[in-house]
Amino acid sequence: MSATGTVTSTSAGSVGYSGANSECGGGLSFLCVSSGTRYYLDGVRGALDSAGEWFYDKVAHSVSLWAPGGGIPTGVTMKQRQWAFDLSGRSFIQVSGLGLQAASVLTTDTSSDNVLDSLDIHYVSHFDTIPIPNVSDDSVAAAHLLTSGIILNGTRNQLRNSTITGSAGNGVSIQGTANRVDNNLISEINYMGTWSAGVYIRGQNEVVTRNTIFDTGRDGITANYLGDGIYGSAHTDFTGNEISYNEIFSWGVMNEDSGGIYSCCGTDMSGGSIKYNYVHDNNARGRVGSAGSGIMLDNGSKNMSVHHNVVANALTAGIGINGNYSGDPSNAKIRNNTLMGGQYQSLGMYVGFSSVGAEIVNNILEKPNNVSGGTQSNNSTPGSAPGYLAGGPYLASASPMIDAGAPVTGITDGYVGASPDIGAYEYGTSGWRAGCSLPGCTFPTDARHTIDNLSSNISYSAGWAQCTSGCNSQFGTTLYGDSVSYSNVAGATATVSFTGTRAQLYGQTASGAGIGTVSIDGGPAVQVDWFSGSSFLPPAIGNLLLYTTPTLSPGAHTMTVTALGTTLYGSSAYINIDRVAVDPGSTVSTSVGNATQGSGPSQVTYTGGGWMQCYSGCNGGFGSPTVVFDNDDVASTGTAGDTATIRFYGKGIVLYGATGTGGGVGSVFIDGSAGSTVSWYRNTVLTGNQLVFDSGDLGWGFHTLILRATGTNGAGGYPYINLDRFILKQ
Repeated sequence: MSATGTVTSTSAGSVGYSGANSECGGGLSFLCVSSGTRYYLDGVRGALDSAGEWFYDKVAHSVSLWAPGGGIPTGVTMKQRQWAFDLSGRSFIQVSGLGLQAASVLTTDTSSDNVLDSLDIHYVSHFDTIPIPNVSDDSVAAAHLLTSGIILNGTRNQLRNSTITGSAGNGVSIQGTANRVDNNLISEINYMGTWSAGVYIRGQNEVVTRNTIFDTGRDGITANYLGDGIYGSAHTDFTGNEISYNEIFSWGVMNEDSGGIYSCCGTDMSGGSIKYNYVHDNNARGRVGSAGSGIMLDNGSKNMSVHHNVVANALTAGIGINGNYSGDPSNAKIRNNTLMGGQYQSLGMYVGFSSVGAEIVNNILEKPNNVSGGTQSNNSTPGSAPGYLAGGPYLASASPMIDAGAPVTGITDGYVGASPDIGAYEYGTSGWRAGCSLPGCTFPTDARHTIDNLSSNISYSAGWAQCTSGCNSQFGTTLYGDSVSYSNVAGATATVSFTGTRAQLYGQTASGAGIGTVSIDGGPAVQVDWFSGSSFLPPAIGNLLLYTTPTLSPGAHTMTVTALGTTLYGSSAYINIDRVAVDPGSTVSTSVGNATQGSGPSQVTYTGGGWMQCYSGCNGGFGSPTVVFDNDDVASTGTAGDTATIRFYGKGIVLYGATGTGGGVGSVFIDGSAGSTVSWYRNTVLTGNQLVFDSGDLGWGFHTLILRATGTNGAGGYPYINLDRFILKQ
C-alpha cells in the first residue's frame, strides 16, 4: 500500500524523508519503507525529464509539460473543480446522459432518492498525496476512502448504467443506507495505490450488483470500517449489504494482500450476501508476500454468506479467511461456489481464524482446502475432475458434481434432479451471468476470437524461443494450447496483428520471470510484469490475463510486446506470450438446425414427452401445402413443461419457428432471467422459418437458453410451439 512523506534531505544514492513511516510498527509493519521499496518524487521540477511528464508550480499557478513526441503542447486541459454536481442535502434529482471530465458527484448524509444514470465519467477523482490521518482514523490506509470517487451517501440514491474510467482513489464510495450501484463499467481505479477500490462500501443495506470492475490498484469491491481502528471491535455498519452478479478481474495492480472482493476489520455482514460474482485473474502476484484472494474475509469479518461465486486465477486462494481479533465466531457460510485453478488453495485459512459456526458445503474445490473445523460436507475432492463443459465453469451432462450436493434452505432452492449440484451452476437451469450489459462490459475468450502464440498473426524478432508441445509438463502449469513463446533478450519484439476494438494479452507468470512492455499501434509503451512470487502461490500460472488494451477504433491494429532483458523481483528476465484474445467489435451469425441435438455447446437438448420431431419431408405438411421450413425439418410440442435447452458461446441468440393460426404460447429464459412470453400465433397460414425471439446483446460469454412450452393456447385455440432453427451471434 502506498503512503507519502516529505523529503528532508538528499545525498548520492539516498533520500531522507519524514512521515511515510509514522505508523509502520506493530501490526502495520507492511507500511514500513525498507530497502528496495519503490518510490517516485512529486513536486520536483528537476524531475521533469521525459516526454509525457508535467509539473505544476503551486506558487506561480503554471504548468510545465513535455508533450509526447516533443513540440509545443496543444489541446491541454486541466482539472478545475472537485464536484460537477453537488447534491448535498438534495432529494429526488436525476442526472442522466452526461459526460463528466475530471470531476465527481457528491451526495451527503441528508441526500435521498437521487438517480445518476447513463453518465460517462473520466478521471473522477485525483490527488497526489496520501496523508496519514489522525490516530483515531486508524492509519494511512484510511486516506481518501470517504472523499474520492462518486460519493453515494444518504439514503436510496442510485448510480446506474454508467462508465467510470480513471481515479486516484475509489470509483464509487457508498456511505449511508440502501443505496444502489447497478450495471456500471468501472476501470483504471486507485492509481495511487491506497486502500481504495472500484466500489468502497461503508453502510448498511447497500446493493452493488451487475457491475464490471477491472484494473484496480488494490481491491475490486471492498467493505471495511477503516477509520475506527483496523483491529478494533466488530462493527454493525455492514448488515444487509448485497454484493452480487459482478465481474471483477485484474485487481491488485499496485498492492499485495488484496481481494477481488474484500472485507476487513471486524465487519459484521449479518443479513447480507456475496453471491453470483465472477472473480478472476488477480494482478497482485505476491511480489512481497501473499497476493491475496478472489474473495477475502479479513481481520475478523464475520457472519458472511458467500455462495454461487466463481473464482479463477486468484493466485493465493479462491476464498481466504483471516483473523478474528474481536474473539467472536466467524459464522462464515461458504456454499455452492466454484473455485477453479490458478490458485495455491481453493480455501485458505490464516492467522487467528475461528471456525466456530462456519459452514463449507457444496463447493467445487480444484485446489487444496486449508480450512479446518466448522461444518464441511458435500465438497468436491481437491484434484478431482469436476467435469466441466468446454473448460468450465458450467457442468457437462456427465459431470460427477450433478446431484452430489446437499439441500441448503435459501441457497439451493429450485434445484433440478434428485439433489442439488455441487458448485455455482445448477445443471438443467438457465444459470446466471455476472457483469454489466454496457458496451465493453464483456470480452470474448473462445477459440474463434483467440490468437495462439503459434499463430501467423504474431511476428517474432530474433531472440524469441517457442515451446510447441508438452509445455504443460515442462513448465508445471496449464497453458492455452499446451504451447508458449518466450524471450529474455533485451529489445526482442513480438508484433501481434489483430482486427477489432480491444485485445487482451495472456501469459505465464512465475518466480523466474521478468518485465517487458506492451504498445498499441506504435503508441506509448506500458510496462507489464510477468513475475509471481513463490510464497502462497502456484509455482507457475499459465493462461493468466496480463494486459487489456483501452477501447480502440474498429479496424486493424498491432500489439507489440518487447522484452526488456531485466526483472524487478524474479530470478531471471524471461517474458512470454500464451495467447491474445480479441474483441472484434461485431458478430458473425451462425445458423444451427433444430435437429442438432446434444448437451454440448450449440446443441439442443429436448426434455419432456410431448416433443414431436419431423426430420425430413416436412415442407408442405401439417395441413399447409405451402409451408417451407429451414432444413425441411421442425420440432414441436404442445405439452406444458416440455423444454428445449441450448447452451452456446456468443453475444446473443435468435429463435426461428413456424407461425400461424395454430400457434401457441411459450416462455424463454436466459441466464436466470425472469422469462419472456413468446407467441407463435399469427393470423396467417402456417409459415416456416419465422423470427419468434431475439435475445438482443447478452455480452460475450457462455449462455443458456431454455424454451418452455406453457400449454397455453394462442388466439387460434391451439397450444403448439416449435423450433425450426436458431442463429448464434458469435
